[in-house]
Amino acid sequence: MIDEPFELNASISPEYPNAVAASESITVEAEVITSKEVQSVTASFDESPFTLSYVSTSGMSKLYRGSYKIPSNKADHDPYDIVVTALAVDGTTDVNRLSVNVKTPINLSGSITPDEVIKGQSVSLTAKTTKYAVSTSATLFYGTPYAVTRTLSGGLSRVRLRTGQQATDLHKIL
Repeated sequence: MIDEPFELNASISPEYPNAVAASESITVEAEVITSKEVQSVTASFDESPFTLSYVSTSGMSKLYRGSYKIPSNKADHDPYDIVVTALAVDGTTDVNRLSVNVKTPINLSGSITPDEVIKGQSVSLTAKTTKYAVSTSATLFYGTPYAVTRTLSGGLSRVRLRTGQQATDLHKIL
């Protein structure tokens, strides 16, 4: 009996070591070289499975492709494993292991106005981040008994101070 070939060659986009941000998608392509009937081609990202769909056949080469959206709460990590598995109807399998970096840029910058504040006066806090930040908070008077933390959201946030301290103490933004 002649042993028929069953070979899996998988790739990922973006290619390792390039990084992808959480909440963005990766694309996995898998070429299965065989004359056997392929039952399925699946992949898993950090143990979360997804199915690759049949795309085309050229000779003994069958192409499959699938996308996976990395969860927005997935921590930056180098690397996460992607396991791609091809399964033939007769039970033959082949497995490829790939890697992907998750690096999510935040690029936080902030400002406080006015520069000097007296008791009872409002302070405007603004923060700018990339689209990946879910929330941004600022702590005024960090490390003191007067510390006040506010979560900032779309637009300008104002805080009324309850102390007589000067705005020079407002330099710490988290």
